[in-house]
Amino acid sequence: MTEHRIAQLERVAGSRTRHVAIALEDIQNDHNSAAIIRNCDCYGIQDLHVMDYQKTPKVAHAIAKGAENWVDVTYHTGTENNVLSAVSHLKSKGYRIVATSPHQGGYSPETLPLEQPIALFFGNEREGISNEVVRLADDFLELPMYGFTESFNVSVSVALSLHTLRQRLQDSEIPFLLSDEDRYDLLFRWAHYSVQGAERILSIFEKDPERYAHLF
Repeated sequence: MTEHRIAQLERVAGSRTRHVAIALEDIQNDHNSAAIIRNCDCYGIQDLHVMDYQKTPKVAHAIAKGAENWVDVTYHTGTENNVLSAVSHLKSKGYRIVATSPHQGGYSPETLPLEQPIALFFGNEREGISNEVVRLADDFLELPMYGFTESFNVSVSVALSLHTLRQRLQDSEIPFLLSDEDRYDLLFRWAHYSVQGAERILSIFEKDPERYAHLF
């Protein structure tokens, strides 16, 4: 990799966070899914969790702009209860479950407590979040609205929420960025993706590391 590319990867990895994660419940439109992945990348959110009841979502690459290569997407599918699987996984990682809904009278992005890591759950385009998510949620988040329309497009809701939450984290003393170990792991994976033939190069090096040590 060039020095410019290495510096670019280090800069982006240094801004990544797992303090906020996004969870999507049965998003129907692949373009919305792709736009949300792009939002996550733009706001430095490393983890996206997907609960899909019909299929494994496709990514509309023209919309995602390659962001799917830099965001870690975890699929919670094929279980008897995909929502419970996702919630259990996230709670085991220390996340507070925050369901987004205009009907629950929750926090706004400006008032949502951020001391503990949060996982923001967004429902599908028609029904929104399910009753199961409502039942399992620790808190609720709503975006203020002033018109006749009941809700924003889901990808817009994600972007609006992340814009405020990220800025609040930036202005806080909360240690929300990745640990050094996590950041180095991410850099290695990104470098592996960035170098053509990386798998072959590594296999050659592993067979005779002393011969190629001078290159590193």
